[in-house]
Amino acid sequence: VGSYCCSYRGSLFGTIRRHTWSCLKGQLDKVDTSTSQTELAIWKSSDKVRWWYKNLETSDEDNESLLYQIVTKVFGKSATKNNTFVIKACVQNMLDPEHPKIEMDEDYIISKLIKYADDESNNNDSISVSSDDY
Repeated sequence: VGSYCCSYRGSLFGTIRRHTWSCLKGQLDKVDTSTSQTELAIWKSSDKVRWWYKNLETSDEDNESLLYQIVTKVFGKSATKNNTFVIKACVQNMLDPEHPKIEMDEDYIISKLIKYADDESNNNDSISVSSDDY
């Protein structure tokens, strides 16, 4: 898992961030690496950010979740489950109220990828990008 995650450094993380903000379409105030730790903590603890963190996979009226929208913008409609896992881990890294950073944290992302892999191997279908995807 670690080497898989490491291969996604740099420009892909920027692409994921950019498409996340694009898909949110102004529903959250934008923050970035220049945002102070205090402001970031306030932002991450807001009800809106917490809602998006918890509802990343909740489908809208078009049967598309935020996660699905980001995955298809980054990888297209032929995205794999592994692609989806990477996107989910990165977006959770950005939104997690318990995680103090906005920049991509490799340790956080790897721990999430390991959890998703464990869930997958235990047949706990924790990822459901869209009901038609798999």
